[in-house]
Amino acid sequence: MLNVNKINIKDEIFIKHFFTKNEIAESFKHYNRQIYLAERFAIKEAAFKALNNIIIEYDDLRLIETLSTNNIPRARFIGKLEKYNDSFDLLVSLSNEDNYVITALLANKKTGM
Repeated sequence: MLNVNKINIKDEIFIKHFFTKNEIAESFKHYNRQIYLAERFAIKEAAFKALNNIIIEYDDLRLIETLSTNNIPRARFIGKLEKYNDSFDLLVSLSNEDNYVITALLANKKTGM
């Protein structure tokens, strides 16, 4: 669970440190940029917690990019971690209420791996 107010959308250093260019661009299209970025931050944090025994050597949350397809949140690995897309599906559940965002993420190992 994340308090949305912890995401300071005016802090460009913070935004550029944790979000990809695609996520930043997409955030401007949403009715509430702060909630959108808080949701994405929560997804990234959940992914790293779910996979910390595999990708512990990386601490850059920009290596997980969040997407939306038909308003369904999704996540995928990019950059140095892109190779893990062949091994895992990142299944995301996301909800927000008032000033809080909650995320559940399941790193499902693909069959035959």
